[in-house]
Amino acid sequence: MIKKEQTRTCIVSRESGNKDELLRFVIGPDQTVVADIKCKLPGRGVWVTNSRQAVQKAYDSKLFAAGFKQKVNVSSDISQSIEALLLDDICHGLSIAKKAGAVITGFSKVEALARNGQVRVLFHASDGREDGSGKINAALIAGRKSGGYQKGLPLAFNRFNSAILDSALGMNNSVHVALTKGGATSRLKMQIRRLDIYCGS
Repeated sequence: MIKKEQTRTCIVSRESGNKDELLRFVIGPDQTVVADIKCKLPGRGVWVTNSRQAVQKAYDSKLFAAGFKQKVNVSSDISQSIEALLLDDICHGLSIAKKAGAVITGFSKVEALARNGQVRVLFHASDGREDGSGKINAALIAGRKSGGYQKGLPLAFNRFNSAILDSALGMNNSVHVALTKGGATSRLKMQIRRLDIYCGS
């Protein structure tokens, strides 16, 4: 049973849910509605189910003004901007995982980890060569069959190009990036799933 203090009500569906499954919005200084992805901004918030469709309906139906009980400014591209914020959040999570020592880069090292079943999250640069990604994916399957990671294949992500991965990691030529077990990795998996749910993928 979810504790009451952890639940919030969506202004679109009017259904209550765990606050980790919703998106929080607050009003900025210029009366503009701002998405508070990390739930840390001050002020009264309203909540919307974590989906692009729900956010778009809140915009189309002027539910933000109703939720805040005042006139507010809402950007017409608010649903697209949230996707960008969630992607930035993943970049930040990847940077934290690097500092925590959970990140391994380089084709040979990542492939070896894959064969040993030690990969929990895998990033392939979107502009990387398909044959390299294919070989690592095959190694993941081999690692699972040989008694490696038993909970299924690791979470894979390929929406960042190598330049974005380089920026997040403070490295060069980041094409294949593997994350091993750890708290930072578990947090990053949640961030990726949050984006997937929002986009409906």
